[in-house]
Amino acid sequence: MNIKILAFFSFLFLFIFSSGILYCQENTKVQVFDDPKHRYKITLPDGWEVYTENGESIFTSVKGENNFASCYVYGFPVESGMTIDEIASWVLEGFNQESEGHSIKNTARKGTTVAGVDGLFIRMEEKYKEGEQEKVLVLDEYFFIKGNQCIILHFDTTKEAYNNFKGDFDKIVSSFSPGEKSFDDIITSGKTGSGTKPSPSPKK
Repeated sequence: MNIKILAFFSFLFLFIFSSGILYCQENTKVQVFDDPKHRYKITLPDGWEVYTENGESIFTSVKGENNFASCYVYGFPVESGMTIDEIASWVLEGFNQESEGHSIKNTARKGTTVAGVDGLFIRMEEKYKEGEQEKVLVLDEYFFIKGNQCIILHFDTTKEAYNNFKGDFDKIVSSFSPGEKSFDDIITSGKTGSGTKPSPSPKK
């Protein structure tokens, strides 16, 4: 895995692992969320709230005492000719890094439609240990290409709570509307020079 991919997943995992503690931070209740950076708009089901973390919005919901789910949207420019399957494989390369007490596997993969264009849906189960207890997270990832960028809608919750939130996930996906602005390249952002390529550009 090269340094660009590592940088990408450092950014991504920051969202995944920080989402679980967001319930104790200041939040805002909304129904229609219009991204302040004008990159997208979504409708949130009842009970979902918006948090700001590192300048990005994360959407969360709590049902009952222990059922917690989160969602966020991210994207990056892609090179012309890249397919959604190539991009998904590139992104998932970063997930498939097993270590002691931690593993992740794909449990579903199928075509889908997001914002009126063809996309790809992938579900994964992530197992990890919390003390002596084994925990299982379910991650739903929706990939699609709009214009010259790949947009990914990410959802996560525990395996036990998944059925409580799947309907909400579907509603958010169906409401998604791209905005007038594009996502910055989270890998090459801040770099200059004509030789910098948009990501991802996996090795052939």
